[in-house]
Amino acid sequence: MKGEHNNLKRLINYIKSKIKIFFKKVLKSPLKNDCIILSNNCIAALLYNDYCMKFNSPTINLQIMPDEFVRFCGNLRFYLNSDLVEDKNIDMNIYKDFHREGNPFPIAKLEDITIYFQHYDTFEDAKLAWSRRCNRVLKMVEDGYTVNVILIVKSCSKEMENNFSILPIKSKKIITLDEQDESSAERIKGLRGDDDWYSFMPGFTLKKYYEQINFIEWLKKKK
Repeated sequence: MKGEHNNLKRLINYIKSKIKIFFKKVLKSPLKNDCIILSNNCIAALLYNDYCMKFNSPTINLQIMPDEFVRFCGNLRFYLNSDLVEDKNIDMNIYKDFHREGNPFPIAKLEDITIYFQHYDTFEDAKLAWSRRCNRVLKMVEDGYTVNVILIVKSCSKEMENNFSILPIKSKKIITLDEQDESSAERIKGLRGDDDWYSFMPGFTLKKYYEQINFIEWLKKKK
């Protein structure tokens, strides 16, 4: 019974995805193609895809631990200019956290920061994409484009909230998945069962959980 339910859920999500792709192709994007979005997980890539924008960010299809991501954003030019090095001393148990035990992915070091390229096949592919996008973003930063930062955490501690708030970046959002969180972070609500923050919400809607956050108005605002 559970297997049938999961198959039905996958089918519904597949249909929703196809419908969403159709509307994305026929509707004009509400955002300009000049947004820099840095994130600790795949939310940047999802927003770029949702609004048909160019990947003006190196943080695409990867994951950085929250505390290290805050450090990355706090010294952005230094890290964007640093050399990405493959981490070959990997504890294979790390892949359990990503549910990828049988399908390892490249992991790299950027100075004192670990980057998990879980949607790349090889380190060479990951480094090529990372370097190309870093160069693009560095030029945009020098030209005065606004840097937008999104940090998604399971739960937001007071220390994390404080460290994030003092980042030298004006346009930033911290989002928690914990509805009982006492921080001032914005919340993604209503996650059920094995749903993730990027899953479709239940019922007759094409909305995903993360779309509870009004990213469009935030990114459109003149900073």
